[in-house]
Amino acid sequence: SIKYLQPGLEMLEDIQKTGDIFFPQRWLSSLFSGHQSDEAVQIVDKFIFEHPDYSVKLRNKILQSTDATRRANAILNQRKIEHL
Repeated sequence: SIKYLQPGLEMLEDIQKTGDIFFPQRWLSSLFSGHQSDEAVQIVDKFIFEHPDYSVKLRNKILQSTDATRRANAILNQRKIEHL
Protein backbone atom coordinates (compact mmCIF):
# COMPACT_ATOMS: atom_id res chain seq x y z
CA SER A 1 0.00 0.00 0.00
CA ILE A 2 3.07 2.28 0.06
CA LYS A 3 2.37 3.05 -3.60
CA TYR A 4 -0.81 4.90 -2.59
CA LEU A 5 0.84 7.39 -0.23
CA GLN A 6 2.12 9.86 -2.83
CA PRO A 7 -1.10 9.88 -4.91
CA GLY A 8 -3.11 10.18 -1.69
CA LEU A 9 -1.13 13.24 -0.64
CA GLU A 10 -1.54 14.73 -4.11
CA MET A 11 -5.34 14.40 -3.81
CA LEU A 12 -5.55 16.13 -0.44
CA GLU A 13 -6.38 19.64 -1.70
CA ASP A 14 -9.23 18.30 -3.85
CA ILE A 15 -10.49 16.23 -0.93
CA GLN A 16 -10.58 19.33 1.25
CA LYS A 17 -12.56 21.23 -1.39
CA THR A 18 -15.16 18.51 -1.86
CA GLY A 19 -15.49 17.05 1.64
CA ASP A 20 -16.50 18.26 5.07
CA ILE A 21 -13.99 20.01 7.32
CA PHE A 22 -12.97 16.80 9.07
CA PHE A 23 -12.54 14.63 6.00
CA PRO A 24 -8.90 15.56 5.17
CA GLN A 25 -7.82 14.43 8.65
CA ARG A 26 -9.69 11.14 8.34
CA TRP A 27 -8.32 10.65 4.81
CA LEU A 28 -4.74 11.11 5.98
CA SER A 29 -5.19 8.97 9.08
CA SER A 30 -6.53 6.12 6.98
CA LEU A 31 -3.86 6.61 4.33
CA PHE A 32 -0.95 6.39 6.79
CA SER A 33 -2.44 3.93 9.28
CA GLY A 34 -0.01 1.09 9.87
CA HIS A 35 2.88 2.62 7.97
CA GLN A 36 6.22 2.78 9.75
CA SER A 37 8.81 2.39 7.03
CA ASP A 38 11.64 4.70 6.07
CA GLU A 39 10.02 4.98 2.65
CA ALA A 40 6.72 6.27 4.10
CA VAL A 41 8.55 8.96 6.08
CA GLN A 42 10.59 9.91 3.02
CA ILE A 43 7.43 10.27 0.91
CA VAL A 44 5.96 12.71 3.43
CA ASP A 45 9.19 14.68 3.79
CA LYS A 46 9.62 14.91 0.02
CA PHE A 47 6.02 16.02 -0.46
CA ILE A 48 6.35 18.77 2.14
CA PHE A 49 9.70 19.88 0.69
CA GLU A 50 8.34 19.99 -2.86
CA HIS A 51 5.27 22.00 -1.82
CA PRO A 52 6.67 24.96 0.15
CA ASP A 53 3.56 27.10 -0.51
CA TYR A 54 1.11 24.38 0.52
CA SER A 55 -1.78 25.39 2.74
CA VAL A 56 -0.54 25.68 6.33
CA LYS A 57 -3.74 24.05 7.56
CA LEU A 58 -3.29 21.01 5.31
CA ARG A 59 0.45 20.84 5.95
CA ASN A 60 -0.25 20.65 9.68
CA LYS A 61 -2.85 17.93 9.11
CA ILE A 62 -0.22 15.94 7.20
CA LEU A 63 2.27 16.36 10.05
CA GLN A 64 -0.35 15.39 12.66
CA SER A 65 -1.48 12.35 10.72
CA THR A 66 2.03 11.09 10.12
CA ASP A 67 3.30 11.59 13.67
CA ALA A 68 2.61 7.96 14.60
CA THR A 69 4.34 6.84 11.40
CA ARG A 70 7.42 8.87 12.30
CA ARG A 71 7.47 7.65 15.89
CA ALA A 72 7.10 4.00 14.88
CA ASN A 73 9.83 4.45 12.29
CA ALA A 74 12.18 5.97 14.86
CA ILE A 75 11.57 3.07 17.26
CA LEU A 76 12.25 0.52 14.52
CA ASN A 77 15.42 2.28 13.47
CA GLN A 78 16.61 2.44 17.07
CA ARG A 79 16.05 -1.30 17.42
CA LYS A 80 18.05 -1.90 14.24
CA ILE A 81 20.96 0.10 15.68
CA GLU A 82 20.81 -1.75 19.01
CA HIS A 83 21.06 -5.11 17.24
CA LEU A 84 24.22 -4.17 15.35
